Amino acid sequence: MYEFLRERSSHRQLEATLTECLHVCHGYTFFYNPPIPGLQRLFHQEWFGVGPLHPDPEQMAALRAEYFIKVWDDHWETEEDKADFRADNCEWNARWARHLRELYDAMTIQSPMMIWVTRCWHDQLYLWWMLTTLDSWGDIDWENVWLVDAISHIIGECGSVGDRDVCLPCHSDKALEESFAENRYPIDKEFVTSAKRMWDAFARGALDEVDQLRRIEEIVQPVASVVEYGLGFMLPRQDKSGQYRLSSLDQFFLKDFSKNEWLRPIDTAKDWLKKDDVAPLYLDNTFNGSPYLYRLREWDTYQPDHPLIESKPIPEGPSGYVNIEYRLTDFGDDIIRNGFTDARLVPPYPFGGTTIYDPEALWCTVPEGDGYRVVQV
Repeated sequence: MYEFLRERSSHRQLEATLTECLHVCHGYTFFYNPPIPGLQRLFHQEWFGVGPLHPDPEQMAALRAEYFIKVWDDHWETEEDKADFRADNCEWNARWARHLRELYDAMTIQSPMMIWVTRCWHDQLYLWWMLTTLDSWGDIDWENVWLVDAISHIIGECGSVGDRDVCLPCHSDKALEESFAENRYPIDKEFVTSAKRMWDAFARGALDEVDQLRRIEEIVQPVASVVEYGLGFMLPRQDKSGQYRLSSLDQFFLKDFSKNEWLRPIDTAKDWLKKDDVAPLYLDNTFNGSPYLYRLREWDTYQPDHPLIESKPIPEGPSGYVNIEYRLTDFGDDIIRNGFTDARLVPPYPFGGTTIYDPEALWCTVPEGDGYRVVQV
């Protein structure tokens, strides 16, 4: 997939074994417990596809702390729990901005460094950010940094996985060992520079620039359909009549609700989770703070005089997936089916360094050939 990296650096050979390298990865899907004995791992738990971004790490940490406090603040049962969350959340959001270098320095192995990615939107954002961050240190020896593409062996292990999937399940040590042996590629400065251009444009919120760069930057070409899908999924689109349609994200969240039936979030989420029966405790611990629930609350409360959806509580429900019911209003049903002309009717959300549905500067996609082009109107 990244064969051009091998061709450019054909002189580079890795003599180290799996346990003689530092492995940097996004989240828990890599090297899940129990880990391979002796493995040194540096996790990065941020999901840059959700919440606001900024080119400056300190400002980004503050923005993301504020955002996630707002998203998750009503989850906690006591004020003490809420205070603990706020303190921890601020540190969580700042940790990777301020202390990644300290975590790196604490590793007994620092090189060779393996950066693990899959072919999903979140991992590509992570890759752009990680290469930008490492390069900002000024002392990383890129001759000792490698990219590992894990997807091919995960597909064989987990069945058919499309290149547009947003997440992947945890997978076995065997699959990781095979990827390490067969799918590692030497990273060079040209590749890093390409990543920096992508991250800078996305973190600044220049989505039209991201759209242009995705067509030409070498770091994107092996995963072009992933980036095309990830960018387009989050933006409203303008059809040939000039009418705006909700983003695929909002359509996905709202498509199973109707104006004729009250539904709990779990009633629609069950189809995503591929489970017929989901334990309330599992939902309470894992999904209660999800962007899905927060987005439904935004739709419910954004226009009190003209709500898009309406709700009624279920007091005995143990989590946000089962303690409320929603149904569409006539107004909301019309927007979902027929689109809108006034962005002020739709609750905005952050994406990269900008805001979607900003009536003063509306980002959207317009048809172009077999795909789309991003414009701001």
